[in-house]
Amino acid sequence: MVLSDVEIRHLVKENEKLISPFDESKLSAASYDVSIGSAVYEIAAAPNIIMLNDQSSIDGRYIKTDISEGFILKPGQYVLCPLAEHISLPDNMIARVMPRTRYTRMGLLLAPQYCNPSYSGTLSLGLSNASPNNVVLVPGLSIGQLIFERLEQQPSEAKLYRNQPDSFYQDESDFIGAKFGSELSDEADKVYKAMLDRLSGKN
Repeated sequence: MVLSDVEIRHLVKENEKLISPFDESKLSAASYDVSIGSAVYEIAAAPNIIMLNDQSSIDGRYIKTDISEGFILKPGQYVLCPLAEHISLPDNMIARVMPRTRYTRMGLLLAPQYCNPSYSGTLSLGLSNASPNNVVLVPGLSIGQLIFERLEQQPSEAKLYRNQPDSFYQDESDFIGAKFGSELSDEADKVYKAMLDRLSGKN
């Protein structure tokens, strides 16, 4: 069940961590507008091919840029935007972040985000410029809308996000880049290793 503004407001009063800071003017009938924080992260081009089974080829690819004086998002450019808000979900709720129409109509495409029950942290949303124009980003732009849904049944304690070994983004306050951990199957790992051998001339 999607929560209305009445229920969201009630939950915020009961649990101040649900959305922090909370701004009544950002609350709509069934969603809450979330905004860009004070920085964005660009993904730097790697000198070599990135293998998703090699975390070292992913770490260090992110460049932080302070946007307090504005940031020009160029056509075709993609950035990760840590939000100004921190959210903390109860065990019986999920949340989704969806794009706002006005930005989509400007050619700014926000990647939808799903938050598992028990998630707590500061989300970083992917934003790309599909328009032919340079667009200036500044802190506080409400680029997405947060939608809360209550589960029909309480989930298993063992399956909650906070209890997962790969809950890399739980309690995230400082930006964390992509983490794959043991996400890839053994078969995928073999393909990556074989490809690396071919590229390095071992085969």
